[in-house]
Amino acid sequence: PNDTDIDGDTLRIDSASVPSDQGTVEIVDGKLVFTPAENFNGDAEITYTITDGSLTDQATVNVTVNAVNDTPVVESSIADQTLAEDFTLYSIDLNTAFSDVDNVDSELTFSVSGNSNIQVAIVNGIATFTPTADWNGSEA
Repeated sequence: PNDTDIDGDTLRIDSASVPSDQGTVEIVDGKLVFTPAENFNGDAEITYTITDGSLTDQATVNVTVNAVNDTPVVESSIADQTLAEDFTLYSIDLNTAFSDVDNVDSELTFSVSGNSNIQVAIVNGIATFTPTADWNGSEA
């Protein structure tokens, strides 16, 4: 055990807390159970109070939560686009459609595959479409 009583009395955890931005802590079967807040990483400091039934003392324990790579998220779907044959350059800002809690927009990378009649160039999250001359039809 981490905590002892000089008289040999049995100790129990009386209360525990952690800053809410770091997570939650509860006492289960006499043990502290820490659940990190969503997307939290770093050091969490849990403060707890122990008692021997008549006297109390307070202590802290630090928990290191390692970061994980979260999946990018589709924030808003990109609607199907209808353009005239031989349309001029057309652009869509992909940064408004996708996000990643781990990365700023400028760190996201995008790619396109399967298009043969529309060329797509993506620079800084802006997709610019260029058609093959005299082409009409659909691409997915």
